[in-house]
Order: sequence, then C-alpha cells, then structure tokens
Amino acid sequence: GGFAGDESSRDARAPREHPVTLSGDIGTTDDASDNSFTVVMLDGTTGGPITSATELRGITVADGNANGFSERPTSQAGGLFCDGAGAGNECSPTLAGMLFRGNEASDPITPPTYSLSGGAIVNDGREGGTSSPRITRSVFADNGAGINGGAMFNNGEGGTSSPRITNCLFLNNTAGRDGGAIYSEGSSGASSPS
Repeated sequence: GGFAGDESSRDARAPREHPVTLSGDIGTTDDASDNSFTVVMLDGTTGGPITSATELRGITVADGNANGFSERPTSQAGGLFCDGAGAGNECSPTLAGMLFRGNEASDPITPPTYSLSGGAIVNDGREGGTSSPRITRSVFADNGAGINGGAMFNNGEGGTSSPRITNCLFLNNTAGRDGGAIYSEGSSGASSPS
C-alpha cells in the first residue's frame, strides 16, 4: 500500500497520501450480514511455505464477517487467516504498518462455538504446522470474536503459533469469553507470542 502508481522506487511509498483498503463490505453497503467471511487468506499449506519474505505493508483490512456455520475458515478470522496448519507447513509473513478495523468472527443466529475466534487475525499452526508472523507498527481497532481473541487468535495446538508483535496498538477489541485483544492456544504444542 501507499503508491499512486507512478513512483520509480519503493522509497516513494506514502501510505497516508495513498491509502489502500481491502474491505469485506462487498454486498449491501454497511450491512455486515453479506460481507466476506475472510478478507485476506494466506495459505501456507499449498505451494510452499509463506515466510517473513512475504510482506503486507501499509494496508487497511476491514469489515470481514466470519459468520459461517462450518468450523474453519468461514467462522474464524474476519480480517486475515494465516494458514500454516499441518506437518511441515508454514504461514509466517511480515505484517507492517497495517490497520485491522471492524472485523468480526461471530454468528448472531446460532449459539457461539469454539471456532468463533480471531476477529481480525487467526494464526493457525496446529497439527505440526507453524504460523508465527512478524507484526510491527500495526493497529487493531474495533474487532470482535464470539468466543476467543477479539483481535487475534493464535492456534498452536499440536504445532506452533508464536507471532512476534512489536509496537502495535490494540483498541476496543472484544471477545465473548477470553482474550479481548489476544488469545493463544498451545495445548500439545506451543503458542508464545512475544
């Protein structure tokens, strides 16, 4: 994000002057019921690992609504689903200068289930995989989850999900049960954000 399109180098980036928003509000404007389940999907389970060399910078990810009925991914990660689940798989990109705003993982119709987690981001490194992105200078605002991790859910169950979070701001994120900002699950694995 941050380019008008006529720049000749990466140094000319100006995210404030040239904002880029990836929005899940694809149906009726301001009606969340028909928004995208997940705005950005990073799949490290096919085609090779996603490492820190993969970068998203200066982008707003907004208005995803993971209100689907199946366990994943339609009921997790309204904003970004980082899938590194499964033995030998990895999803560990670099996310810098990002804004995650107004993303939800909740279903207003059915009773909440365990899967309604990670309003803005789910880092899925379960079952022998790895999902440990580097997240710097980013803002998580007004995101919510029906169960755990209003802004972020780190799933290291049987694998590893330990994102490195630096100089980030978490504002007004909510969860129905635990972790209004961040919830980490590491049973039979590791989930130790730093």
